[in-house]
Amino acid sequence: MQDSAAAQQEILDRFKEEMEAIAHRWGDDAKNKAERTLNAALTASREAMMTTMHDCAIAAPESLRCEVESTTTWLASSIRESRRVATMNLIAASMTIFAAGLVLWVLG
Repeated sequence: MQDSAAAQQEILDRFKEEMEAIAHRWGDDAKNKAERTLNAALTASREAMMTTMHDCAIAAPESLRCEVESTTTWLASSIRESRRVATMNLIAASMTIFAAGLVLWVLG
């Protein structure tokens, strides 16, 4: 009976060691899979970030160019309008001088 109990205890101890070894392997496997998953996610995130940065690096100068062109167009139209007003002012001033000269000639 003691031999049987000792044999059963030894079998139980071996079973316990095997279960602990299996649990340890599962833990290592889970850790390795988690690390691989994390590395894959980090790689995908890095690639997405690089793609976004590249797209923004292309879009930013284009946007700036459009804004500069828009501002330049607005300034050009403002300058044309200013020239038109200045021309009208010169014509009005010339007419005023002519009228003043005419009045002086008639009165003089």
